[in-house]
Amino acid sequence: MIDHTSGAALSAREMLCQLASRGWEVEVIGATVFETGGGPPEIRTRLDEIETPGTLVRYSDGPLKHIWVKTESPQMRDMRIHELDKLLVLYLKRLEEWQPDIVWLYGGKTFELLALGDAKRSGAATAFFLVNGNYKGKRWHQDVDVILTDSQATSELYKKTQGIHPQPIGKFIRRQTVVPLRHERSHVTFVNPKPEKGAYLVAQMAMALEHRRPDIQFEVVESRGTWGDIVRRITARQGQQRDSLLNVLVTPNTTDMRPVYGRSRVVLSPSLWWESGNRVLVEAMLNGIPAIVTNRGGPPEMIGDGGIAITLPEIFHKPPYSRLLPPDALALITGMIEQMYDDEAGYQSMVREAVKAGEERHDIERNTDRLIEQLSNLMRIVSSD
Repeated sequence: MIDHTSGAALSAREMLCQLASRGWEVEVIGATVFETGGGPPEIRTRLDEIETPGTLVRYSDGPLKHIWVKTESPQMRDMRIHELDKLLVLYLKRLEEWQPDIVWLYGGKTFELLALGDAKRSGAATAFFLVNGNYKGKRWHQDVDVILTDSQATSELYKKTQGIHPQPIGKFIRRQTVVPLRHERSHVTFVNPKPEKGAYLVAQMAMALEHRRPDIQFEVVESRGTWGDIVRRITARQGQQRDSLLNVLVTPNTTDMRPVYGRSRVVLSPSLWWESGNRVLVEAMLNGIPAIVTNRGGPPEMIGDGGIAITLPEIFHKPPYSRLLPPDALALITGMIEQMYDDEAGYQSMVREAVKAGEERHDIERNTDRLIEQLSNLMRIVSSD
């Protein structure tokens, strides 16, 4: 829940914070594991001081109170059976002592499936947070009362593929945490350089503009992906391996994106896998920064008219997501980027649309109202049963 590299964790945490700010009592049960790395430095330091796996760790995160099981490894994939046992025992104890009205989680692994079933047996309602297109079969939602998602696109996907009806409630991002005091509007910004996020395509765009338009500076913010690896692979395929590009500034993973957005003129999000509701795009709209996205999944919904949606052949959306653009498509997209620098009137029109999208689509107070409506309805239905 405090994993800064996980969009789902960031979103879920903010949703819980919003509930707490509206008077809901929230408790978070978990373990000291993260999708990548070992968590934020201040957390790593504290956890390193606790030597015994299985120890319970209490942590206050603003309005949220966490109880974690200390694990030997910070990697989720390395969590051991006896550590899962400790987590399950802790969870069952809190179910009995606290008697929550709602148990809310995401993920379809063993612990989540057990937790949902035990919640139902305890009399609690169950809610599930769904923000990707990867869930298959019926077991993961067998004990779920309501499924919440961030976009209409993901809701429609699951209606079509599985006949279930996730409820779209939008994204949860506080404007003041992502909007800087001033905007330079100088850089082309790309976050998380992984193949499935379109990293090879962005590298191709940067290479095409490297010498032709040295005035256009790209900025790549690393998260789970590493930009140097992408550059080495794509340049090796072209016969002359390099470690970097002259027109690309690489920024390490950061918990404060305001300086990055202060430099951004346009945000690139050419995602090739199913993107439910890319938070970078919501942050861009809250900043009035136009975006170029792929016309698939939630991104077009996130930006409205505050950017451009490009359509790629279906083959680009299949693993390993390393296919490169043909020359005509590359020229078309780089031309879009150049126009955002050369046509100031057209750019400012797009900025106004981005601001509008931020105000109308991503207001956190309205989205919190939707969340509370769904959870309140769930509590009424369960209590009536």
